[in-house]
Amino acid sequence: MASIAAHIGKSRYSETWGDNFYETLSKDFVSTFEDDLDEWKNDDSAYLIEYEWFEAYKDFLNGESRHPGPIDQKKLLDKNHQLLPGLEESIDYTIISSSVWHKLAQWFGVHGLPIERKVILVGPEQNPQPFVNVYPIVFYTTFIYSDSIDKELSFLPPTSHQGPYKFHFSKTQTLKNLIEFIRVNFNIPVSTKYRLWHNARLLPSGRFIPISDARSLRETILLDDFADCMTMFEMNLEKGCLVVEVLNAQVQGWLMDSPQVINTKNMLVRGYCGMNNIGNTCYMNSALQCLFHTRELSEYFLYDRHKEEINFANPLGMKGKVALAYANLIKQANKNGIFGPSISPHTLKYIISEFNSSFAGYSQNDSQEFIAFFLDGLHEDLNRVIDKPYFDRPDLYTENRAQVQKVGDECWKMYAKRNDSVVVELFQGMYKSTLRCSACDLKSVVFDPFMYLTLPLPTVTKWRHTVNFVPMSENVSPVKFTIEIPSDYTVQEAQCYAILRLQQLGYRTESVKAMDIYDGKVYKCLEEHRKISKMIHSYDRLFMYETMREKIVTPVVHCKSLPQMPGSFQRCDPFGYPLQLSFSENYVTKKELYNRINKLYRTYTDISITPNMFQIYVQTLPFGLDVWNRLKDYENYEYTPVDEEGVYLSKQTIIMCIWNEDNQRKVFVKNNWYFDGQQYHLNSITLQDCLEEFSRPEQLSLEDSWYCPSCKDFRAATKQMEIWKLPRNLIIHLNRFSCTGRIRRLRKRRDYVSFPTVALDMKPYISPLRELKEKETESRSHTYELYAIDNHHGYMINSHYTSYVKDISSGSFLNYDDAYVEKIEDEAIITAAAYVLFFQEK
Repeated sequence: MASIAAHIGKSRYSETWGDNFYETLSKDFVSTFEDDLDEWKNDDSAYLIEYEWFEAYKDFLNGESRHPGPIDQKKLLDKNHQLLPGLEESIDYTIISSSVWHKLAQWFGVHGLPIERKVILVGPEQNPQPFVNVYPIVFYTTFIYSDSIDKELSFLPPTSHQGPYKFHFSKTQTLKNLIEFIRVNFNIPVSTKYRLWHNARLLPSGRFIPISDARSLRETILLDDFADCMTMFEMNLEKGCLVVEVLNAQVQGWLMDSPQVINTKNMLVRGYCGMNNIGNTCYMNSALQCLFHTRELSEYFLYDRHKEEINFANPLGMKGKVALAYANLIKQANKNGIFGPSISPHTLKYIISEFNSSFAGYSQNDSQEFIAFFLDGLHEDLNRVIDKPYFDRPDLYTENRAQVQKVGDECWKMYAKRNDSVVVELFQGMYKSTLRCSACDLKSVVFDPFMYLTLPLPTVTKWRHTVNFVPMSENVSPVKFTIEIPSDYTVQEAQCYAILRLQQLGYRTESVKAMDIYDGKVYKCLEEHRKISKMIHSYDRLFMYETMREKIVTPVVHCKSLPQMPGSFQRCDPFGYPLQLSFSENYVTKKELYNRINKLYRTYTDISITPNMFQIYVQTLPFGLDVWNRLKDYENYEYTPVDEEGVYLSKQTIIMCIWNEDNQRKVFVKNNWYFDGQQYHLNSITLQDCLEEFSRPEQLSLEDSWYCPSCKDFRAATKQMEIWKLPRNLIIHLNRFSCTGRIRRLRKRRDYVSFPTVALDMKPYISPLRELKEKETESRSHTYELYAIDNHHGYMINSHYTSYVKDISSGSFLNYDDAYVEKIEDEAIITAAAYVLFFQEK
């Protein structure tokens, strides 16, 4: 056909072109150009035409240039008449339909050979897009050789060269087609069992490869015939070498199945490699790393248990392709060490995008949405239920404990009869949802399964801090306790809350004064109208001193004497914490004062003091000056020693105990103050806050009004979600994204959410109407341990995903940032970027 077209073209080109012929040609080709140019998108094949010639042809049609001459295809071909590598559309060639090519070849002739290529459909199944397979796959093929299988390769056809076998293969063909192609073209008998391995980087030097060399190859993937429904395009096989292994008749086994190559037990403890970012796919990489480290799921695929359970006929599934692609990917990952080469998830991404166009292309996506879609698709691909029975959901309009328990159990049994897979066993639990009519108080209870818990972040964060309480009397014990209040509370409101806590603890405190104490002094007196969260931060020590108007209350401070240095105004070095004493009378003797201070020290430090170990000084401030504010730099002022007769005290008096250096070191070096030690602070949200917010009743808006079967009308209602049944592997999604403002703009909350990493007790969050059966109580702890975190960094745009996952063998956490992997300290894994948390039941 090509030679005939070329002959016709040359004869036409050599003629004298008349006006009538030009007019006929132009009309014919303008019609062709407009109607048939993109017809290739609906055909099975298309043609590549040299770009510059085709542009000249279009100018010729428009009357802007001379006749373009014969089509020059030689520019696209090498000396072996193969398509040159690296050619690009709209630069080197243009794609045209078969009908356009044949007309152009007939009228203009061709220099070179026609270049025909297959058209394949790619993308989502509901909206596939045509794609021209410009470069067919070039496979080199070599056979595994050993002394024991030498005779078994006698079927190979003779060849005059010693190099590897080479052939072209279309991306539209399936693995089943490839396996059969190898059998037919290499004369492999039907009775002979064989399998294919693929290595993208291997360029073999001959037709055979020794078994020892084959075993040592890295990144060699077994093309499992169980995935024979997948095309070369879906498996991302673009080039490389096929290594053919024939079953060893002598040992009745595969020689490549050596512990040197495949040892699934070693796979489970070696860790995983990084994953290449193939175009804004960090959302997928981070999610997959978390799932890779789900031990039971990894064992399921590494031990090939999925092969017996793939449901190819499930209309809700993905034809088994998601399960097969994931199995292949996790096996690739396990062949590399923790810091070994990274892998690329091309195949899995393509399969996912076939069934969900949201993940097609290379735009950034949400990692949690990917996890949800992937696990749902994986479940349907592995669903052991072939024919799903139909059940009516039972109605329940009461919260009677026995009836709720009965219906809840029935709902789970009905769901399990329709859904049975490893995903259900590991990840699925059940909600209890209760709607209450605001008019008639009717309650409707519904049970629904869940794959993950989406927890809201409370709108008002809580502020938590340790309070060090100092009573007025040395006869009353001090106490440390933690307060938990909204972060927008003022200092005055925090003081009121602390008083309530003290009264609950048995103290008769009526008023307190809040201070920030640092280095033995008052760092600042907290102003009552200011927000407590703005005044006290993580490392600040919050003290609250008991006060009473009716009594004389004097601060007691402690200093170590210093030698007087020229030019220095500091007379002593503060230590410890300011304390206080209350007096009912203005005058006190030195002996009484010394005894009371001695008892004060025993109360706060548990030390024993002998006479004259410290000296007592006092300072009385002028009326109007705040005594506690003076304690910010009290060491710089002069104090009067207390004489033997005693001292006159008032509310403006400060008592200072001055120790010489030897006594201070002897007494306090081994005796800690009562308030020493780590102070608890958390100006953030806890996972417990989120769980409580999740189960808090919510008033539905008018747009979400509920049709009440009792009122027979739409009514305002409240909705409450509760956990009914917990899965063995709990995935928690922290809902950081919400719509705000009049224009409903989506924004991210970057709150720090703290969560336990070792012992998350979920029992308190199970519905109180759920009565755990004895068997479940014995087999389930409902206490979880963290093993992976999917992190979202940045904002709505310019975001990035990473993951922190626990290595199975070492128990330490690793930071996976696409292809980059590094160790991370356990203390550093809780950050404000935490987005999806993975817990495993203990």
